[in-house]
Amino acid sequence: MCPRFSNARKPASFSSCATIKALISQPFIIVGQYGHLEKLREWGFQTYPELFDESYDEEDDILIRIDRVVDELERLSKLSEDDLKNELQKINKIVEYNFNFFKDFLITQKKRDL
Repeated sequence: MCPRFSNARKPASFSSCATIKALISQPFIIVGQYGHLEKLREWGFQTYPELFDESYDEEDDILIRIDRVVDELERLSKLSEDDLKNELQKINKIVEYNFNFFKDFLITQKKRDL
């Protein structure tokens, strides 16, 4: 996912609709401003450190960050189909948590608007 391709050396401070859609439905890697995953965790969402090496998110140089993402994708591509299925089954609870967390957030927001 590329919520906003930027070489800005400042941490992320927002998430796009595409980010939220992935966040509540599937594992993902974000290629955007550094600190994006950290910001999502601050907001209460969970990410996927069990599946991905998320240290790329801490790199403020976009080219190095992209290299780290590519390395991680190459590592995943070398997993057997069974190993990948096992890894994905382990993180289903995170997908479910994020979905419910976002749903509860929307319900709370709607109640505030009433």
